[in-house]
Amino acid sequence: MKNTKHILFVVAALGVLSCNLNDSSKIDYENAIETKSNGLSIDEVFISLEDQQPGENTFIYGQTFYTNFKGLNGFVFENGDFFPELDVYVVSKAGDTVMQSDRLFGGYGQPKDVPALNGSLILANPILSGEKYTAHYRLSDVKGGGEFFSKMEFELIKDPNISVVENGLTAKEVYLFDRMANRVISDGMVIAGRSLSLDFQFLADYQMPNGTIDLGMETSVVDSDGNIIVRNPDALKNTSYKKLEPGQAVQSTLTLSEGRFNNPLKWIVRIWDKNGSGEIEAAAEITVTSE
Repeated sequence: MKNTKHILFVVAALGVLSCNLNDSSKIDYENAIETKSNGLSIDEVFISLEDQQPGENTFIYGQTFYTNFKGLNGFVFENGDFFPELDVYVVSKAGDTVMQSDRLFGGYGQPKDVPALNGSLILANPILSGEKYTAHYRLSDVKGGGEFFSKMEFELIKDPNISVVENGLTAKEVYLFDRMANRVISDGMVIAGRSLSLDFQFLADYQMPNGTIDLGMETSVVDSDGNIIVRNPDALKNTSYKKLEPGQAVQSTLTLSEGRFNNPLKWIVRIWDKNGSGEIEAAAEITVTSE
């Protein structure tokens, strides 16, 4: 149960969607979005998610939200198609641009019966929890020159399913990761048979008296009845690091099959500094489901 890797996130992946992402079991929040038209008009701009949003203009680290532009007017048509383009950038409260992606639609033609354009934003490094940001979108007409602007202020919070206690070691982000789907798990729901990791990103405050980082990692998984499913006293035994690159995560890895245990499970990982006295412990509550 040991592994390290660089976590690289595609922080903006945008496309044209006509599906309805709403789930009747979820609470839909009215997120405050500012818009401005310059030649293009949009009947409705709204946010949707595949999982539960925790609150108005608030999201959990690792979630993906979709900005939907519905009811498109003002585009110039050519041979029955219109040609939208979409640019996005995210600005921190301090005014720094932390992410920018231009020409995300590639200027390709779209049939006139497309009901909506959709842009998705993955809220992960370099967008960090505990901070406030503003997401800016510019929708434009490649053939006609019209534009439509939207912006939304939002706050990114840590996963409420994970509790973290820092005692000498610190980590900016601690999150669950589905290694097979290559995505952050932000709702505690994991699929049986998937390779998972509990990641400690931007781990800091360890000692390096001999020029190496020497860590221990105690891991355990306990079900709701107190049964121990997994236990490893040191998953990083005989492992050293010369350095941890920015954004590199120290990981505990796990694969759970459907079995005779009672949900929810608690996945507990304690990392300690073998060269000092610091440690950090995370406890993630997870529920194992079938595919």
